[in-house]
Amino acid sequence: SIELYRSCVASSEQVVILLDSTKFKGRGMAVTAYQNEISCLITDNAIALDVKERLENRGLNIIIVDDFN
Repeated sequence: SIELYRSCVASSEQVVILLDSTKFKGRGMAVTAYQNEISCLITDNAIALDVKERLENRGLNIIIVDDFN
């Protein structure tokens, strides 16, 4: 449940999020972590450059991997 995720995020020293680039193409229904709570984001190399730059400009550490397959 979202409440469980939020509780885990609140009690964590670091939050690492693994998202494929398609997750940046719309708005989600539920928030499991806010950007200021995320320590690191791992995504694939299909992330749009403007999205990557916008997140980095907000101070988010992003790790790009070649492919999730």
